[in-house]
Amino acid sequence: MKNFHLALTNSIIAASAAIVFTAAPVSAAILGDAAGYAALGGSTVTFAATNNNVTGNVGVSPGTSITGDESIHWGTASGIDTGNAAAAHASLASAIEYLESLTVTNTDFPTGVLTGTLDPGVYDLGTTASWAGNIILDAGGSNDAVFVFMASTTLTSSDGSTVTIENGDASVYWVLGTSVTLGGSSSIV
Repeated sequence: MKNFHLALTNSIIAASAAIVFTAAPVSAAILGDAAGYAALGGSTVTFAATNNNVTGNVGVSPGTSITGDESIHWGTASGIDTGNAAAAHASLASAIEYLESLTVTNTDFPTGVLTGTLDPGVYDLGTTASWAGNIILDAGGSNDAVFVFMASTTLTSSDGSTVTIENGDASVYWVLGTSVTLGGSSSIV
């Protein structure tokens, strides 16, 4: 199973497509109580479009607002879980601190616009991150590849955009300051 991990340092996730946040043994060690969350917000989680596919829990802490959840199609072991969100946020804060301490290995995208095929590493995307079309994360034949993408504010994608993993398996972490907005029919592994 490919792993997508979204770590927001502040508040909002606005998803108009699937956000998948699954746990593998290596990611569970990093994410702790946050490992089972597909979306974890500080004040609000908003699903802005219909037909959102979510695998994992959705939680908010210290806020309590989850909107658009009537449009969610739940995967396995999923649901609204605000009861454990405070513990998940504490774990998430530790995970963010760890991920932000990693040495940046790639600064090829100073404007934050991702394109093409990317190798494993830690990517500093500056203020905002975005992509249109297909981004390929090339695991290089490894089943333990790690990709970390960091932007101080937002992540956005255009309609129909994808992020896929090829040539192995990987854990993918997105460390973002404020919000995520995925275009319709976008998908992230």
